[in-house]
This record gives sequence, C-alpha cells and structure tokens, in this order.
Amino acid sequence: MNFKKFKPDTVKIDTLIGAKAIFNGTISGKGNFKLDGTVDGDVFVDGDVIIDKKAVVTGNVDCKNIIVAGTVNGNVNSKATLTIKSTACVLGQCNAKNIAVEDGATLNGTISISTIETEEEQIEL
Repeated sequence: MNFKKFKPDTVKIDTLIGAKAIFNGTISGKGNFKLDGTVDGDVFVDGDVIIDKKAVVTGNVDCKNIIVAGTVNGNVNSKATLTIKSTACVLGQCNAKNIAVEDGATLNGTISISTIETEEEQIEL
C-alpha cells in the first residue's frame, strides 16, 4: 500500500484554468488540474485538482486528491484526500478516503469517509 502524503506545494500542474477564464461544459482529463477561474460544469480528472481561493465551480468534482480553497456548488468525490481550506465554501456531498476541514471553512452538505480499497490498492497488498 502506498502511504505517501499528498503535498500540494509539490504538485506538478498539467492544466490550468486561469483566473479570468470562464469555462462552460464538462472538464475531463488525466494529470493534475488547477482551477483559478469559473467552471460551470462537472470536473472528472484522473489526477489531482486544486481549486484556488477565487475559483468557482458549479458542478460535481471527481478526482484523486482535491484541495478546495474556493467555492464548489456540487458534490465532491475524492479517491484519496479531500482538503477543505479555511477560505472554502462547499455546497454539496463530500466523499473521500481522508477528509480535512480547516477552521473557518463553510460546508453545507454531507461528509462520507470511504475506506473501501480500490482494485489497484488491493493488488499492491
């Protein structure tokens, strides 16, 4: 089993939605994404997602690790770690293997902590 901790400061960003960008539609892809602008649609990423302080996502987010510092109006599903920073506002259901919520964060929804291992993790045992 891989016990590496997710370190957001060392994440290589493969795709950036800039602060002045407005994206309408579904985002999907591989690699790590950083969202600084506005996304009106779902985000399905095989890697990690960072939602910056001024970013707004109206839709569901599904990825490996996610850091939310901005606003998400939708459900968040992380296969590993979900971190909700103090500046974040999450309106929806949150599901992850590990969840951290900083003081000052706004969370209006449910939290589900899943301990079910994926097939990949079961093979590594």
